[in-house]
Amino acid sequence: MSNCVFPDLVSAADASGRIVNDVPGRLANDLIVAGVHGLTPLGSTGEFAYLDRIAKELVLRCNVVTLPMSLLGHDRQNSW
Repeated sequence: MSNCVFPDLVSAADASGRIVNDVPGRLANDLIVAGVHGLTPLGSTGEFAYLDRIAKELVLRCNVVTLPMSLLGHDRQNSW
């Protein structure tokens, strides 16, 4: 039995359907600081099918850029 947490991240969009740039990174940062073991941006929430390639890349970039900053103060003993 695994005790790991890998949340599916919902990509925040504005009224026109564009990804809100700062939200994915802030969400990833908050979850990592809270102690999750990994992230699944564009995971199983179903939105993957409705985002175009540019939106998908933006969501991934926002999450990847956030990771090193998030891990700087993270307790590595309890990390992945």
